[in-house]
Amino acid sequence: MTLGLAAMMPATAQQAEPFDVKAAINRLAFDPARYFTFESAQDLMRVTYRGDDYDFPVWSLTIRNGCQAEPRLPPCFKQRIARMVRAPVPAEGAERPRWRGMALVAALEGARTEAEVADRLDKAGLDWVEADLTACPGAMDALKAMAEVRWPSPNPLLPSDDFPPLALHADKVTVDIPTFLHAVRYSGAAFKGSPGEAAVLLAQTLEPCWKPSAAPVPWRNPAPRR
Repeated sequence: MTLGLAAMMPATAQQAEPFDVKAAINRLAFDPARYFTFESAQDLMRVTYRGDDYDFPVWSLTIRNGCQAEPRLPPCFKQRIARMVRAPVPAEGAERPRWRGMALVAALEGARTEAEVADRLDKAGLDWVEADLTACPGAMDALKAMAEVRWPSPNPLLPSDDFPPLALHADKVTVDIPTFLHAVRYSGAAFKGSPGEAAVLLAQTLEPCWKPSAAPVPWRNPAPRR
């Protein structure tokens, strides 16, 4: 009995992984590490808001010291610049934030490569905006509030009578503070008093101050170095 070549190949070689449009959108447009391209400063904070358990892309932002563009000369180094990408509101509206991400993924279904996803993102109507926190009423207070929230550090080795809050199919907020020597991260629902809630409140405070960004859109930037 002679087996065909396909039968002798491993199953992983017989079936190529299907292209994941949603993952490509998250990598290209909703990775906040892509939002500033010059290397002369470090991100202060990165936030991603994903919808539901399925990580639908809703919005992401990065905050960095300095000017909107080069050359970065005093006194603009004292500015705090935020840049955000946000999925557009679908024509039928969005009762919940995750609906924006679901509609964006559905609109780009059928793309087969990251290059094709980038081409479609150019025409998808995403918000690509920035704001100066130092000139936005209440924004610096909202940023300072991040230092007052409780950053949970669960340790399963230590007995505790405290039960963590539960959320079913909650939208997920990830907050990264990528300092040079000590990085911290929160990833979970926007529970009351959590870094996730504080990040959402910060984004809401910035809402009236966003302006279209003249910087290159992140899906046309090179992949960030980690």
